[in-house]
Amino acid sequence: MQFDPASILSELGKAAEEKAHPFRWPVLSTADPAGQPEARIVVLRAFADPVATVYSDARTGKVTQLRSHPEAGLLFFDRERKVQVRAKGVASLHQQDAVAREHWDSLPPARHADYQTTEDPGTEWTEAGGRMDPAWRDRNFTVLRITLAFLDVLRLSREEHLRYQYRFSGGQWSRQRVVP
Repeated sequence: MQFDPASILSELGKAAEEKAHPFRWPVLSTADPAGQPEARIVVLRAFADPVATVYSDARTGKVTQLRSHPEAGLLFFDRERKVQVRAKGVASLHQQDAVAREHWDSLPPARHADYQTTEDPGTEWTEAGGRMDPAWRDRNFTVLRITLAFLDVLRLSREEHLRYQYRFSGGQWSRQRVVP
């Protein structure tokens, strides 16, 4: 992997398209109401520089947290190439709008049930909580579009660790090499 912005961003684009790509499953970080960190694995559904897109149920903690504090972090890791990408940005949430409908319509129908449970995600399991209600359609489906403004890319190597930071401003990325 090259360390120019185009190569890094290309890898993120590939991750959204290729199910086996190591960047496909990043860690999304937010802050809870007390300011404590929360992190969870998500699926990168789309990437169009500088926007990363993931999906969620509107009733999850991450959506509630992003409504209060839209700042978010994404952590990508490629174990084979020993490359870590830390990304920071601001999330916009789309629920029952044109953006959400476009993504909902592109989902395989079998995936719709992921957003149609009768009980909120994270509540105690009951038989009722495991039921789906297709009548709810897309009411809980939420698209998180995270506009990235900062990338910190680290490659570990026996020969030499490399680390670069990228900032998005004025429609372009700038790059600076920093000490690993």
